[in-house]
Parts: sequence; structure tokens; C-alpha cells
Amino acid sequence: VKGGAHIWEHWLEQRGLQSRSLVASGDFDVVVLQDHSMGAIEYPDSLIKYMRLFAELARENGAETYLYNTWAREKLPQMQSQINAVYLEAATRSGANVIPVGDAWAYASDLRPTIKLYAPDGSHPSIYGSFLTACTMVRKITGEIPASIHWSLDYKDSNGEYINLIFFDQLDTEFFRQVADQVVNDQEKEW
Repeated sequence: VKGGAHIWEHWLEQRGLQSRSLVASGDFDVVVLQDHSMGAIEYPDSLIKYMRLFAELARENGAETYLYNTWAREKLPQMQSQINAVYLEAATRSGANVIPVGDAWAYASDLRPTIKLYAPDGSHPSIYGSFLTACTMVRKITGEIPASIHWSLDYKDSNGEYINLIFFDQLDTEFFRQVADQVVNDQEKEW
């Protein structure tokens, strides 16, 4: 991956990317595609075209394709419907599945307006946003979210000391699990 890369840069293997070659290798059961966070707004036709090309390539090589439907910027939540429409069009044209991450973020924010899903830049995810994204992806791809999710992650450093990298309150963990499950369930009922 490359920060700020567009889907066409992956397809054309620009900036040292080897995404198309990797998908063509056939070493994957699942391929998850995402364009630049503003790709659906700034270059919707390009997103649709290259998602379709990647999905066809993945299918030819035995992989199922999922489109990672991104979230709107924190200060522009009204853009979510436009982002969703572009990803839905891309999925329709490519025969891919959509992972409704943007909808999960919107739903979580509606239920708990003070939740901090965004990093301070208002674009990238906080640790909470990353966890909700992971829950949504796991639910969509595997069909379930484990009933018990480990909500603390410790790492043993080079001195043999444990460092707590992530800690979620168990209630937050259950909240994110339920949000992801509800959003994917709702999506599956609609489609």
C-alpha cells in the first residue's frame, strides 16, 4: 500500500505498487479494494472503472472481491450518501461485495455523537474508528463477529516488559460489535 494512492495507481502499478501483479498471482481467496478516501467524490468514474477491472482479475484468479466503502470526512458527513452511491455502482458493475464501513461510522456517530472515530485531522481513523472498521470487515467477509472479542492488546518489548498497545472498555467493544452486526444485517436485507 501507499498512503494517498488512487485505485488507478494500483492498477497501473505506479509509485512502486504491485497490486495488479499480486492479484494476478492467484494467491488470494479474498481481495479487498479501496480507493483514496476522496476518490468516490473526486473521481467516481475512475473508481468504478478500476474496481471493475480489479474484480474481474480477482475472479479470474479465484478470489472473491470486496469493496471497502469508506467514510465521509468528519466535517462533511453529508458526503456519505454520495460515497455510498459510487461504491454501490462499482459493486453492481463488478459483481463485488460492499463492506459498509462508512455506514457503520455514520450509525455509530448517530447512536453516540461524542464517540471519537476520527483522528485529529478529521479524515483518518482513531483507534476506535479502526476497531469499528475491523469489526465491520470481519462481519461482512466471514458472516459473523466472534461473541467475545479481545479488547486489550499487549506487546512484549525488547526488554521483556509488556506494553499495553490497545485497551477498550468492554462496553465499547460490545457497542462496536453490535454496530457492525446491525449495519451489515441491514445492508444484506436491502440487497
